[in-house]
Amino acid sequence: MEFICRGVPTHNGHKRPVTHASDHYYGLYATTAGNYGEENDGVNQHNAMTQLMTIRLQGSGPSAYPWETLEQPSCAFGIGTRPGTITLNAWVSRSSLMPPIIALRDPGMAPRDVGLAQIFERLKDLEGGLEDDDEDLMYQGLYKRFLRDPDKTSNPHKRMEQQITDLVICLSGPDWIDFTNPKSQVITKFIYDTGQANQAQYQRFFYQLLLSLELELRINSKIHTDWAKERLMNQIPPKLQWNLALARRWREYVRIEEYGATAERVKLRFKLRKRQSKMLKRFAQMMKWPNLADTLEILRQRDAEASLLTVSSHAMAFFSGLVLPGVSW
Repeated sequence: MEFICRGVPTHNGHKRPVTHASDHYYGLYATTAGNYGEENDGVNQHNAMTQLMTIRLQGSGPSAYPWETLEQPSCAFGIGTRPGTITLNAWVSRSSLMPPIIALRDPGMAPRDVGLAQIFERLKDLEGGLEDDDEDLMYQGLYKRFLRDPDKTSNPHKRMEQQITDLVICLSGPDWIDFTNPKSQVITKFIYDTGQANQAQYQRFFYQLLLSLELELRINSKIHTDWAKERLMNQIPPKLQWNLALARRWREYVRIEEYGATAERVKLRFKLRKRQSKMLKRFAQMMKWPNLADTLEILRQRDAEASLLTVSSHAMAFFSGLVLPGVSW
């Protein structure tokens, strides 16, 4: 009855070009419909606790197609509905021919030298959004403190598209952290250590985060249409797309409570901490851990003390939600 009366799934294959690559490279995908009343053959992300494993390249809500996610192969379209299976798309994507990550050339635009307190002051300001309704204020917030305007006297870069271009050029420099490298995608390791020896890396990470956030907020400004945002995101190099993914994770899940001139004075609030603790408890109960009672008691104590994030950088990543999608998760 299930097979005959409801019919069988319909599968479609897709071959799509890769942005900023020659015709020699391509991505292969598969979409499925009519899977016994379901729209596709992938698992529900909420039930599988995989929401943080994927991120949509542009827009809110779940991705409609596997090529719309930042991570490739797409984690949102990789886990099958039946336990222990993968989707047709996950199998087909393995035959894609993707180009190697090519380092961008040094554009020669370095940001201004600033202190940690100045970086966090701007990050705190951006929690309230971008001043995209005030052209002069938006210009001053970026160029007076962080970037240098090469046309300051003749043609100041007050237009949104000029500022987006300058941020893209600046973030294309070789001195920033490359988040396309899986070894760099556990991003909490760059901020877990607040000791004096890690001050330079700590400040560089947050400076990169700040400029990425400035770029992300400008791209997603309300003055742009959804079509324009999607087109622009497809033109941005992959290295910068990962920077924007970091900015989105920060904007969604992290808030600044205190900051100062050194890393020791920074105090962050992670909005997902309680939810992630509940998910871990649920997982432990489902797996029937032999030390389940002790584990739940430790979680309860640490949750009450707000000390869940002090175990390791990996634990901090899980409980904070400050993670990038894909293989590192």
